[in-house]
Amino acid sequence: MDIDGPLERPDIKILGNTLLSQVSLHEKYGGVYPNLAKREHEKNLPILLEQTLSEALTNDRQLTTDN
Repeated sequence: MDIDGPLERPDIKILGNTLLSQVSLHEKYGGVYPNLAKREHEKNLPILLEQTLSEALTNDRQLTTDN
């Protein structure tokens, strides 16, 4: 799943942003292979969420201690 596009508000600070692409997995099929995509999402989304939350908490702590 790739989501991209700007949503800008100067009063909001992005604390965590991670990306995991499945493009290389689907290249040999010439496009998205739905069953593979489903399995990979089920496997990778919890990991990606954990990484993003960890990054956000680290950045939030840095912002808090810097002020």
